[in-house]
Amino acid sequence: MRFHRTRGFHTFAAHYERPHSNEVQWTNENSSHRKARSFLALSGLLFPIAPAKTPRVGCSLFYRSSVFFVSFALLSFLSSPAFAQQQEWVLSTPSGRDDVESVREALRETGLSIADEESLKEQFESQVSSPAASLSESEIDEWANRSVSAVRNIARTDYEAAREDLLAAQRVSERAAEELNRESERAREVLDTCLYMVRAYEEQGQREEAYRQARECRRLVPLIEPSEYRHTPEVVDILERVDADQAYGILEVTSTPAGCAVRVNGVAQAGVTPLTLERIPQGDYRLQVECDESERGRVHRITVSDGRTVASVDQSFDRAFESVPRVHATQEDTLASALRLAAETERTITLVQRDGEALLLTRIRPSGERNMVRYGAGADRRAPIASLLGGESLDYTQDPPVPMGGSGDTEAESLVETAAPVVSGPGLPGWRIGLGIGTLALGIGGGVAATMLHFRRDERGDRYLLAEPTDPDFLTRQSDWRSLRTPIVAISLVSGGLLGASAFLLTPPRGKLTFLTVVSGLVGLGLVSGAVVLGFTGEECESVADTRQECVSHGSRTDVAWMLGSLSIPFLIAPIAGLMSPPADDAGARLSITNISFGVDPVQRAASLRLSGTF
Repeated sequence: MRFHRTRGFHTFAAHYERPHSNEVQWTNENSSHRKARSFLALSGLLFPIAPAKTPRVGCSLFYRSSVFFVSFALLSFLSSPAFAQQQEWVLSTPSGRDDVESVREALRETGLSIADEESLKEQFESQVSSPAASLSESEIDEWANRSVSAVRNIARTDYEAAREDLLAAQRVSERAAEELNRESERAREVLDTCLYMVRAYEEQGQREEAYRQARECRRLVPLIEPSEYRHTPEVVDILERVDADQAYGILEVTSTPAGCAVRVNGVAQAGVTPLTLERIPQGDYRLQVECDESERGRVHRITVSDGRTVASVDQSFDRAFESVPRVHATQEDTLASALRLAAETERTITLVQRDGEALLLTRIRPSGERNMVRYGAGADRRAPIASLLGGESLDYTQDPPVPMGGSGDTEAESLVETAAPVVSGPGLPGWRIGLGIGTLALGIGGGVAATMLHFRRDERGDRYLLAEPTDPDFLTRQSDWRSLRTPIVAISLVSGGLLGASAFLLTPPRGKLTFLTVVSGLVGLGLVSGAVVLGFTGEECESVADTRQECVSHGSRTDVAWMLGSLSIPFLIAPIAGLMSPPADDAGARLSITNISFGVDPVQRAASLRLSGTF
């Protein structure tokens, strides 16, 4: 007998000098197909990447596509909020600036991921806006000297020195393009300096780098033409070719109020808002809208893509928050701006205000839902923080605490009356995350164990197929093959239960479906469908002794079906866990699941998932 291994798949062909050698060889080839089919169906559970080609394996499209499908399912689960909890923002109003750090610490103690000052500033300026960069006169002079020095070094063919000068000038241009480009003549100098790098590349024969640099120059200084007679014909030709081949988009800029000047990377555009720029190279830009000539507009990072890109800037919103030296609200009455900030950044925001000797915390969610608590600055903060995260609005300066909006509390009353019912719960506490990760590890371990047992059963099935009924160990091989079925099913179910528990523990309750939970539910239904197809298709097993080939193949398929069905549990649990909300005094809409059942109809070859509860 000769055994062969081909690219990780255990395939073999047996040759015997006896009358039924052809039949035996066909049986072993068929079992190798079955092994490869099982491997493909299971590799998605263990390995994100499976081989694109499987020699000597006759797999159907279903089994080939299942690798990608299950791998995508696993990646979707791992990228869910349970594993990548988005940081929340805590912002202070002018009166609450001295208390904001203590509130951050109190929220972190509950297990929430709260952005610190440095990361908050970085996230705010990349997602919302940043102040315009500033350059001193000495920095501008240094930039100009570098540009002149680069031209001289290129003339001397000292390209290393020229590249050093140009890279230093380029770094300044990238960091403060909106400042360097404010004056049209200096913007042209920025473009000229950038094109000197194109010349350096071209004269060294690096044409591809020269074209790449020319495209970058056009993005850095849009809608400006270079100086005449400063560039070689080769550089001019490269720039013209780039302009002809460049992908362009349309940028439409609106503002509140209208009639404001527009700058793109600092370059002033002709006209005022609403303004449409019909032909601008696709790429990333820094947009400023300036309604006051004496005041630099805040920088909004935008991406111009194919088609029409619309950018809308509200001056009052720009003035509502400042990011220097830290991110904070500039006014006490900033609720409307905070609601918009939460919606646009899709982050939960907690506002910190001083109300006499008490602290007033307002928690705002991306959906617009909000609630608030008030408590003494020196009082125990655990109960107020728990109420804040639980969606309650309570005044803890009273004994006992009373609902916000009581007598004389006009501001709080208006907030509570306009607030939507709070249906999402608090963030995940640390113990729940730890327990969820523990059960996840156990569930993955169980899945690996079931997979190993499955491959071992396949090997025993192959030995059983090779035996003849007259062999002394025929019944032993048959028993060895059959004995592993129960452990595989049991371990698969336990593994699925553990993975389902981890999905429930690690999925934050939100009171609504999100994109990830919808994807998770669809993946779960797909896995269930795959399990049903595997379990109720193919040749049936009529007699273990008489139809050995059909029975071994059927056993292999049903093993995989049990494992896929068990794997579907966490993906089906995730959307259910996301819909469930913690009890709250608010009588808002809530989904309560009271019963879950799964059924299989072997006659109709169909499966069903039933949920019952109240909404």
